[in-house]
Amino acid sequence: MTAWGKTQLSVNATHKDPHAKCNPAGIPRADLSSRPIEFIQAANRVLVFYEEYHDWRQIWTDGRVLPTNSAATDNGYSAGRWEGDSLVVDTLSFNDRTWLDNVGHPHSEALHVQERIRRINHDTLQITFTIEDPKTYSKSWTSAPRIFGLKPGYELSEDFCVPDDVIAIHDGAKHPSPRSN
Repeated sequence: MTAWGKTQLSVNATHKDPHAKCNPAGIPRADLSSRPIEFIQAANRVLVFYEEYHDWRQIWTDGRVLPTNSAATDNGYSAGRWEGDSLVVDTLSFNDRTWLDNVGHPHSEALHVQERIRRINHDTLQITFTIEDPKTYSKSWTSAPRIFGLKPGYELSEDFCVPDDVIAIHDGAKHPSPRSN
């Protein structure tokens, strides 16, 4: 980790996890959840639905180049391409509100995540992540493979988490905003 990354990790250790405050998990953390994930392949993109907090993202597979001026978001902007039997997904344009994992490993807006998604057999997907963030990490690093098993007949359930500041808008009550903590 860089000096900035170490400082951010230390800060994160003393603050409440943003995901526990109903903020999206972000990438790659969403893929690390123990909750089910569903991939749907369309003509020009892959949609990924996460059961946890009912989140989703799209991975464009129409040959587009990642934009350099896209608005920063929790899940970033993703474009994928096929390399043999692997879907290689590059994601940029992250904000810095999410953590990479539940321990609090930070990232900056310079984060670049590359995912390699490969079907090992009919019932199994394998995903690896390469993290590149020169502001936070002194070198890029690649995760151990994450394995997902098919759950025939399983249907994603609704799992919503509503932040206190959103509840205040709807019920008119004064609730503390989790983002102000």
